[in-house]
Amino acid sequence: MVAKVRAIILDFDGVIVDSHSAHMAAWHKAYLDLFGAQLPSSDQIIGRAGVDIAAFLAEKMQAPERSRELYQYKSRLVFEAYTRINLLPGVREFMGESMRVGLPYAIGSNARSAFIDSLLKRHSLSSSIIVGFDQVKRPKPDPEPFVKCAQGMKIEKEFYHEIAVFDDSPIGLRAAYQAGMIPVGVEGQFNSEQLIDHGAKYTVTNLLDALNKGWIKALPQS
Repeated sequence: MVAKVRAIILDFDGVIVDSHSAHMAAWHKAYLDLFGAQLPSSDQIIGRAGVDIAAFLAEKMQAPERSRELYQYKSRLVFEAYTRINLLPGVREFMGESMRVGLPYAIGSNARSAFIDSLLKRHSLSSSIIVGFDQVKRPKPDPEPFVKCAQGMKIEKEFYHEIAVFDDSPIGLRAAYQAGMIPVGVEGQFNSEQLIDHGAKYTVTNLLDALNKGWIKALPQS
């Protein structure tokens, strides 16, 4: 038995591009340069929107008024490193196969849309539907980014349960579940067991793993 997949939504950082190290290095440097302090555990910030991370970190230093400065500095550092951010295994093949079989896909992320678009273009890729942090009122863990992706793909709400969402963070998996979609955990910062604990119905190592398993238009029925 298999479960039909009508459309796919992909997170960006940690699913399409290997950018976690660049983001974390930028947060470490920005936090150290502005506050002279070491960054807290990465588990507290993974997957969250950049402005939310900056607000959280500035609050920890009892300097909430500096959150914007921290966010802007960190963003500059990431853009400087963007030429060193590579695709994760199977991304190009997964997107190509989705197009070949006529399966719509979108990108829903807590990164800014300009950052997503520029990195896709650098790797000669594109997506007709990109929903970034700057295009929603409520970023993940709210389901709004994924709902906007579905609307962009013209998927009616009654079919949201046939949309597979590939995300590597607990807040992304939570957003997919709250949207009534299928949360597929992508290993990286968290292993398969941890992703399942956070709500993933299925897990994959990366998109190449998903492609090899044939998880494009169908998923195994649980």
